[in-house]
Amino acid sequence: MLSADGENRGNEFDQFYPALRRIARQHLPPHEVEDAVQETLKRFLEKAGKDETINNPAKFVQGIIYNVIHEFHRKRKEPLRDPDIDIPAPDPEDEVDPEIIRKSLATLEPFCQKLICAHVVEEKTFAELEALLGEPHSTLHRKFRKCMQKFARELERNGIKK
Repeated sequence: MLSADGENRGNEFDQFYPALRRIARQHLPPHEVEDAVQETLKRFLEKAGKDETINNPAKFVQGIIYNVIHEFHRKRKEPLRDPDIDIPAPDPEDEVDPEIIRKSLATLEPFCQKLICAHVVEEKTFAELEALLGEPHSTLHRKFRKCMQKFARELERNGIKK
């Protein structure tokens, strides 16, 4: 590729490419997947050319793809889709009673209520939440996923089916 040790980088790209496409397909529409993967590989090349101390290239490139995905979502002003969270969606014909949502949210512990409201309602990014709550981005993302799973179960108990 473009680096001094192009053959090694080419082999790494062959190794990373399928995993990067799989991650991008989970979070982006099909027409943006290839652009995200190419941007990730470009950034990896730039960083690898400057810094030869990347101990775990696979983890490093995975971090880059998630940053790129977040940037794509921010450009469109929409939240990141998380395929691991199964939030029940009401039938389009049904009207959801806001009281059920409030009741379901109220059953959660206060931290979950605060995290869900800040991220979903106030549309704060995980970087903003990190500054607000004083916990690392990765920890907040994991906790948010668990909170949303609990919220989804409460919604289902209160009559909103998947």
